[in-house]
Amino acid sequence: MLDDVGCLPIPEALNVVIQASRGLAYAHERGIVHQDIKPGNLFLLPDGKVKLLDFGLACTCGSENLLSGTPYYMSPEQVECLPVDERADIYALGLTAFEMLSGRRPFDETDPFKAMDLVVTQDIPDPAACVPGLPGLLRDFLLKACAETPTPATATPAGIGGARAAGGPARAEPHPRRAEAP
Repeated sequence: MLDDVGCLPIPEALNVVIQASRGLAYAHERGIVHQDIKPGNLFLLPDGKVKLLDFGLACTCGSENLLSGTPYYMSPEQVECLPVDERADIYALGLTAFEMLSGRRPFDETDPFKAMDLVVTQDIPDPAACVPGLPGLLRDFLLKACAETPTPATATPAGIGGARAAGGPARAEPHPRRAEAP
């Protein structure tokens, strides 16, 4: 499992993200949201293939969410117990990719409740500040995956390839993620 690997070189991390996105695309095409994407649920085989593990919290797109997932990798929708769709998995894949590349979680908080609060109140830090030599287009992918309005295309192999080659996919209609200020 990737939680035992730590920081990966950029080409290896990109390979893992592309393979994980293929598995997620397969699930999303069938209306399934994993809800618990994290390094520990990405299994790297000796031949370099990546397998998605633990669909135990999976639900159908649009399902009401009852605070399911691992706090450090939950999307804003999960934290706020809102209905989830594939964007929850895209967000978690972005957080996971950030960690694979930098060796730390974007919200490096030990208290899970504080980490969940950060998810709904702050954007992730600039990945380029944490990963020396990070290509700009991969930085853009990470920021789009963890943006307030990610698109399902962001986490497809074509979307990642597009982010790598052309600056990222087009944005869909906004889907507010952040908690409204009082």
